[in-house]
Amino acid sequence: MKRFVIIAAVVAVMAAVALTTVPATTLAQPQSAKPAVPTQAEINKKIDDAILRGIRFMEKAMHEDGSYGVDVPSRDGDSPVYMDNVGITGLALLAILESPYAKDEVNKPYFQKGVKYLLNKVQKDGSITNPETGYYIYKTGICIRVFALLDSDKYAKIIKDGQKFLRSIQYDETDQMTEEDDFYGGWGYGQKMGRPALPPADTAIEGLRESGLKADDPVFKKAKVFVKKCQNTDENVYDKKHTKEVDPIHDGGARHNPRGSKVESTSKVKGKINMPSYGSMTAAFIKSMLYMGEPKDSDRLRQAFNWIVKNYTFERNPGLTHKNNKDKQGLYYYYNTMSKALLMYGAHIIITPDDKHHNWAVELSEKIISLQREDGSWLNQYEERWYEGNPSLVTSYCVMALSNCRREMLEQQSVVLNAKLERFNAERQLEDVEMKAAVGKIGKEDADKIRKDLEKKIGRLTRRIELIEATLIFG
Repeated sequence: MKRFVIIAAVVAVMAAVALTTVPATTLAQPQSAKPAVPTQAEINKKIDDAILRGIRFMEKAMHEDGSYGVDVPSRDGDSPVYMDNVGITGLALLAILESPYAKDEVNKPYFQKGVKYLLNKVQKDGSITNPETGYYIYKTGICIRVFALLDSDKYAKIIKDGQKFLRSIQYDETDQMTEEDDFYGGWGYGQKMGRPALPPADTAIEGLRESGLKADDPVFKKAKVFVKKCQNTDENVYDKKHTKEVDPIHDGGARHNPRGSKVESTSKVKGKINMPSYGSMTAAFIKSMLYMGEPKDSDRLRQAFNWIVKNYTFERNPGLTHKNNKDKQGLYYYYNTMSKALLMYGAHIIITPDDKHHNWAVELSEKIISLQREDGSWLNQYEERWYEGNPSLVTSYCVMALSNCRREMLEQQSVVLNAKLERFNAERQLEDVEMKAAVGKIGKEDADKIRKDLEKKIGRLTRRIELIEATLIFG
């Protein structure tokens, strides 16, 4: 079994080598001061407890065949009938594998029962799915990640066949398409059928990358063509091609697919529509582009991140209408996707237009924990769309998002530690320059230039440290 993230061990090592402690003035604040800054240890304890409660729920919720699924109406319209679902089962196992408890859980009978269920759903064409039920891209993309985390050598054939299947159902030249076609490079919701969209493309891209494909693989070159058509920028080739029908939006966010959004058009131009951006798709766009090798400082990713900054919230899926709680649609998918996107992007502190500083990992983890139910599960009480009325699915999303938050705080600790080391070295260099200048070993002009550069560096590092430590205490 490979690639488990044992976060607690890393934290212990880093804590042991920490060079500084929190000043007493930071801890002893007067009652009239701002609310106390939380400690990493406190938040990690809450996250770990919530994740473990979620895992215990999933252990109890598993069916005898090792699956998680959905209740569907029976033919006679009476009591619903349980239908097992590879996608939800794979997502539940994946959430456990990515959690701090992976090593403890993976050999337990219930988990092995789930693995056996997935193995029984491997199809001859390489897909891992419930036959005749659709959503093959989601299910296969999720499951090859599960098998890659479990043992990429042992399950090499299953992984390779799954990758081959996902390649085979990508829209490309084999469908007599070129890059000019709207669907080129995308994936639909089933096999070669239906309209391609960003959610299945994001799942396929993540599955292919996490199961071992490199970012320069040809499949991603095609996928990039499609994903770019889902971003609302002045470079969107779909919008340029359809100027008679489209009233373009250039806010940098992302929509559901090149031809439409899940948000109703807000265009005031007669005879034209626009396709508004929303949170979960913007996160999926960032994540997909990063997986495919897009530089973090590219103009496309900068614009997408700016959209997130301007619309920053975890109270809703931003961009969707407030009417009838529609902004709660896909809320937990948004939590999971956004946490992964921000973790990958390396955005530690988000400064919103009102000049407020947000440690997104702290705020998202606290929000998710506040929504956990007594039995350890989570459920979207406002909106059952996209299966979010299913506690097994939503609990999986939350466990994954909390694990991402935990990893992000570990990254922040590393950033602070490295910045303090750099600052310490720069301060020593500055002292050395002052001493050499005092005895004439360095000329005044050279000393002034070196001093100015070092002072700027020390200032930048201090700012970096202060931004994070104003929202989270390490110790």
